[in-house]
Amino acid sequence: MLLVQFTLGIAVVKNRWLLALSLFASILIHSRSIILLGVFGAAWVLSYQLRGNRKLLLMIGMAVLLGTAVVLMDKNKTFGPVFEPYRIWITLLVMLLSVSAARSFSRLISFSILALFGMLAMSLIPIANAYTLLDRPLVEMILFLPLAFLGGVGASRLPKAAMLLFAVIIIFNAFTRYNFSPSDCCQLVARDDSIALDWMDRQLPADARIVIAGADLNIDSFSAPMQGTGTDAGIWIMPLSGRVVTSLPYFTDFGSQEIYQSLCQRQVTHIYVGSRPQSFQTDFFQARSAWYEVIFHLPGTQIVRVLGCGVE
Repeated sequence: MLLVQFTLGIAVVKNRWLLALSLFASILIHSRSIILLGVFGAAWVLSYQLRGNRKLLLMIGMAVLLGTAVVLMDKNKTFGPVFEPYRIWITLLVMLLSVSAARSFSRLISFSILALFGMLAMSLIPIANAYTLLDRPLVEMILFLPLAFLGGVGASRLPKAAMLLFAVIIIFNAFTRYNFSPSDCCQLVARDDSIALDWMDRQLPADARIVIAGADLNIDSFSAPMQGTGTDAGIWIMPLSGRVVTSLPYFTDFGSQEIYQSLCQRQVTHIYVGSRPQSFQTDFFQARSAWYEVIFHLPGTQIVRVLGCGVE
């Protein structure tokens, strides 16, 4: 995100060679940067066309206010999480402040509004069964940029004391109501998992077939879910060790005769059990000692061998 902001800054100062280099680096780091930068570029060009049209600009501003209020209040499954980190009252206040500066900063305001709508639109346009042009987390992370422009030009109309108070309130709210640690949902690998992954790479045969916990992941309410997405550190087994993995729902009952036969039919040799909320349960091998054997055990990770299938 920092490189995208740097690229936009270079575009403003019109350094072509540095802009080309920054564009190339941004795309190498994240391929969707080209879509994101294209949205900003199109918004900047269109904002020039709106420069002298005060009425249209005002209508767009009012549409943003109304649309934002509806989206946030209704808790829409798609847009609600995008705006969630910015809070309803802060976002609406930013929009209201920007209206007061529409005459002095018409192009910057129209650019920010168009960029905001453009990013939201890109998060709705599908390019595959499970993907859109811009995914929701990326839009959520970069949405602060147009909102910052809108809030900045709007705050410039406030008295200095009011601007300082406004900044203090926002900062205080951020530090008291937000947790800046990584989200628990994204911490798939713990220390025990790292040790287990290293052990598997060194000890398991190259032709081992490993079952990991998975679930269907919905990125948004329009695309089809990504089926069998890994839900714990097992998702790193194939990239790090090259072993073949297959996923089963994290709530799979390995004590079932049907599941055991399915493992044998798939020639599964091992099961990876992590410690995440959506990892496999850890008690199945105790009740079925003839089917399963724990060959690696740590408090947060277990590796279980499947027995009796003729493949070990």
